[in-house]
Amino acid sequence: MSFRPLGGIDQRSGQLKMDDTSSPELLNVALHPVGHAKNRAGFELFSDVEEADEEIMHLAYLEQAAIKYLFAFTTDKIYRTEIQGGAISWSLQHTYTGDQTKFNSISAPFIEDSNTATPDKRGPCLYIACEDEMPQIDLGDVSPTDHVVFPSGVYGDDSQYSGVHGAPTDSTGGPEWRDWLTDPPQGLLLSGVGREDQLLAWGFADDPNRIDFSEVGVPWNMLKSDIDGVNPGDSAADGGWWYAMDDSDHVMGVWRLYDLTIVFKRNKLLIYTGSPGYDMALRSVHPVGCASYRSVVQVGTDLMWWSDQGPVSLRGIQEYGDVGYDRIGLLVADEITAMVPALENSIHCYHDKDNYRAVWFLSDLLSAGVNRALAYYYDRPGRWSVWDGGYTEHSCS
Repeated sequence: MSFRPLGGIDQRSGQLKMDDTSSPELLNVALHPVGHAKNRAGFELFSDVEEADEEIMHLAYLEQAAIKYLFAFTTDKIYRTEIQGGAISWSLQHTYTGDQTKFNSISAPFIEDSNTATPDKRGPCLYIACEDEMPQIDLGDVSPTDHVVFPSGVYGDDSQYSGVHGAPTDSTGGPEWRDWLTDPPQGLLLSGVGREDQLLAWGFADDPNRIDFSEVGVPWNMLKSDIDGVNPGDSAADGGWWYAMDDSDHVMGVWRLYDLTIVFKRNKLLIYTGSPGYDMALRSVHPVGCASYRSVVQVGTDLMWWSDQGPVSLRGIQEYGDVGYDRIGLLVADEITAMVPALENSIHCYHDKDNYRAVWFLSDLLSAGVNRALAYYYDRPGRWSVWDGGYTEHSCS
C-alpha cells in the first residue's frame, strides 16, 4: 500500500485504539473500527475565485439538464462557474448591499414571469436565502444575467385563481401580514418531490417563531389567497404560515422526514404530523435543541445534528410510529466541553457516505476558527475519531 505525501486533517490520537505496535503514526490513512485502512490522499486545489476579494463563506451545487454549476458565496457577492472540465471561469451573479454572513440554498423548480400570460418554464434553479435581503433565484442558464429576485405579491389577491405568485411584500393589511422585503427569511427548505414540491421558509428576525409555506406544487408562491380567516392556509393548495410555539425560543431550521415535519429550535425539538397549512398537528415536544442548522444531516431514516447537548441522533420511524433521540456524543464529551460556545452556530456536518460516517467541523477554545472535526461511524455505533491540525500524525490508536 502506498500513500501520497499530501496531508489530511488528522494530527493526534483519536478514540479508535490499537496496540502501539500496530501501525502507529500512519500518514494520510483513514482507519475504520472494523479494521480496514484506506488511503485518504489529502486535498488538492480545485479553483481560485480570483475575482473575489473576500473569503469564501459557503458553496452550493446545482445540476440542470447536462450542465453542472458550482456557486461560491463571499460576505457580499455570489459567483458561479460551470463544472464541465477544462479551465474554470467564475462569473459574478449578485452583489449584496450589506455584509452577508449567513447563506442557505436549495434546488427547486421555477417558472419565470409566472404572473404574465407567457410564463417561461425553467428547470431546477437555485433558491438562495441571504439573511438581510429578499431571497434570490439563480436560473442556471449560460447567461450570467439569469439571476433574479424572488417574485413578490400581496396577501388576499386570490392568488390561486388569478395567477399572481411570489412572496408577501405588504405588511399593512393586518397583524399577521409580513413583508419579506424588510424582514426576509434566513432559511429555505424544499419539501416533497415533483408535483408535491412545497417551499418552507423561516428565520424572520422580527418573527422568529414563524414558518412560511408555499402553495403545493408552486414553491415560488408563498401567498395566502384567503386572508379573511384567522387560521392560515385553508387548503394544501394555498400558501400561508404557522407558528412553531410562539415563545422566546426561536426556530433554527426545519426538516421533513417522511410525513413528519421536524422543527429545530434553540432549546427544543418539535415534531408535527400532516402537511403544512392543511392538516398539520403538533405531535410531540422533546427537550433537545439545535446549535446550528448546518450541523443537521440525514443518515437513512435517522437525523443527526449538533444540539445544545452535543451531537444527537433522532431515530427513524419505529414499529408503532414512535421516534426517539440518543445522545451519541457521550464518548467524546471532553471534546464537546473544549469547544467555543460562542461559535456553536458555525458548526457544520459532512455526510461521508463512502466511509459510513458523519463528520462535524468545529472550533476548540484555542482557536477563533474551525480547526477540529469529530467523525462518528454510524455503522459501528459508539465509535468516534477526533481530527485536528493540518496533517495526519496519529496512530488512530
